[in-house]
Amino acid sequence: MSIFATIKEELLKEASAISTVAEALDEAQVEHAFRLLRDCQGKVVLTGIGKAGIIARKISATLASTGTGSIFLHAAEGIHGDLGMLCKQDVVMAISNSGNTSEMLAIIPFIRFIGVPLISLTGNPDSQLAKASDAVLCTTSMPNWSLWVWCPLRARPLLWPGGRSGHCAIEGQELFS
Repeated sequence: MSIFATIKEELLKEASAISTVAEALDEAQVEHAFRLLRDCQGKVVLTGIGKAGIIARKISATLASTGTGSIFLHAAEGIHGDLGMLCKQDVVMAISNSGNTSEMLAIIPFIRFIGVPLISLTGNPDSQLAKASDAVLCTTSMPNWSLWVWCPLRARPLLWPGGRSGHCAIEGQELFS
């Protein structure tokens, strides 16, 4: 298969995955999340770990550039003191594919204790994160292959020991042992 055909095929898969997620969204949950964000009197705090953290950081930057007060809180840093930046007027949006990472679960009690609304974006509606959230935006219907950006080195995802993401192996040779 040519490079062009491979790229085109991957883009079509991504488009299909986005359509599938859009069709599967829960209207009540989306509207509740929107109301929480619209009515936020403080800042929108995005949090995540690993790949989800990178996505959270980008969403936070986009919100800030459009005039919405927003910061990124790395979940691992949160458990070491950075949760002090939260105040009752804020809204937290936590992004985690599994919804069960230890760092994310460690910050939930503090978020709940101070009464900050929690919105989760997760691939696991039965996760502890989803169960602790005020609104859940679920990406369950997104196939695993749609979570990977096409890699020009002919790489494929493999299990990463710290989460549900992967690391790459080039033509069958592991990059990490």
